Amino acid sequence: MATTQQTRTNNANRAFPAPQAPQTARVHGKTTPQALKTVLTLVQTAQLVQTVLREAFPSIVFLVEAHRDANGARLHVEWTDGPREQQVSKLLLPLQAAHPGTFGGSTPVEHFRLTDNGPQRVRLGAARITVTRKFSDTLVGNVLQRLAHRHATRLTPEQRAGLTAEAFRKGALMAVVLYGVHWAGNSLHSDVETALHEHTDVQGYPRSATAAGLFVRKPLKA
Repeated sequence: MATTQQTRTNNANRAFPAPQAPQTARVHGKTTPQALKTVLTLVQTAQLVQTVLREAFPSIVFLVEAHRDANGARLHVEWTDGPREQQVSKLLLPLQAAHPGTFGGSTPVEHFRLTDNGPQRVRLGAARITVTRKFSDTLVGNVLQRLAHRHATRLTPEQRAGLTAEAFRKGALMAVVLYGVHWAGNSLHSDVETALHEHTDVQGYPRSATAAGLFVRKPLKA
């Protein structure tokens, strides 16, 4: 049975702790870092994701869920309004412990950070990280107002009265098809969805100092 642990980015007590400096060992007369000493559990990886999100999007509250089941360990991140999914994915997907394979399956990747003693390998605990953005009734209502203004001459009074967030969530706006505007299965519902997914409160792709300190590479074949 899958287990789920929910954590929020505004919980400062669960911030990802800074790793200790790696120990060293003699290998063929050379001193090398004990890279494999730093291994993060799934919960610790969730805390790392929290820290990254808090640094990049300090005003947004994210919900991070940790799942472990027959398909492996993964994290799922949800939030309301704020940045687009692409803006969050660009920051989090490099933290996955594996990347999808070309012909199915997955390919493991290596993460490491640079220290004074050399590269320190970090093993992250989530093979996959998925994201889902939700939309508040306020944002849906604002989008509907803009569309109502844009199509003021095409909408009937009955159609204008039916432009509510509740109607959108129930799918009722799929029946609103405007002549000369919608074709090939499009409707006012699809217009709202497009506007919602394009909307963002964040400019560009914010950076995280924690994420910038982690490097990723595919492991060398044995």
